[in-house]
Amino acid sequence: MQQDIGAKEPDKILLYLAGMLYGALGIEAYVSHYPGLGHAGPAWIPVVFAPVAMTVTFLAAWRGRRLWAVSFDTVTWASLVLAVAGAAMHLWWPGAVITAVSPGWMGYPPRLAPLSFVLPWALGLAARLGGASEIQLRE
Repeated sequence: MQQDIGAKEPDKILLYLAGMLYGALGIEAYVSHYPGLGHAGPAWIPVVFAPVAMTVTFLAAWRGRRLWAVSFDTVTWASLVLAVAGAAMHLWWPGAVITAVSPGWMGYPPRLAPLSFVLPWALGLAARLGGASEIQLRE
């Protein structure tokens, strides 16, 4: 027998939606933090985090193993931390994110854009509360 989280189909759909949202957020973060704009190092955290989170989320929905469930929980809570930290940086530290040489095509950073990383966290939380956290033994 093998241990499995036994996610129901609606929960898997929520996990796949969260994974697709991480992918879209990764593209958006890359476009916003384009290398030619001269952004600082912390601006690349969401660009790297989003594809990793997308991969872990898809594997958690597809494989459903306990390891991926724990990894998914870690990724979703890290997403919440990333959203709050990114919003704080955009609100109170805009000069460090955008250099004086090239202010970017939008000007200063959008103040609440990093909070969009809360959306996949909410989808993941809904999936986990909806039954994806139940451990069942499958033959």
